[in-house]
Parts: sequence; structure tokens; C-alpha cells
Amino acid sequence: MKIRKSYYYLMLITGASLVIYLQSSGLEHLFLLIIGFSLLMGGLFGIYSSITNAKPNLDPFAVQNEEEE
Repeated sequence: MKIRKSYYYLMLITGASLVIYLQSSGLEHLFLLIIGFSLLMGGLFGIYSSITNAKPNLDPFAVQNEEEE
């Protein structure tokens, strides 16, 4: 599980740095820019899907069971 999560972070950082580098340098490599955006979006999707697996507690003051009262 940790390997997959670190893989998503690596994709995110690689894609973002590639896109930023290509935009700042003014190089006209459309194919590399598409690869950078794909890596960036794939990393974001992977991180988002791993975060949303946990169900949030929407009401922190709600009584979970009778023993908590």
C-alpha cells in the first residue's frame, strides 16, 4: 500500500516538474507536455482515490454508542 502511494506522489512530482519546466523554458514539445499533464492527473487521481476510502465523521459531537454518554 505504501509503495503504491509513493508511486502516486512520484507521478505527481514528476508530472508537475515536467510541465513547469516546459512552460518556463518556452520549448515547443507538445508530446512531452501531454505526458507531463497525464502524469500529473494520474498522480492526483491516485492520491485522491486513496484519501477518499476513509469515511469521514460528519458530526463530531454525535454519540457513537451508549457507553460514551
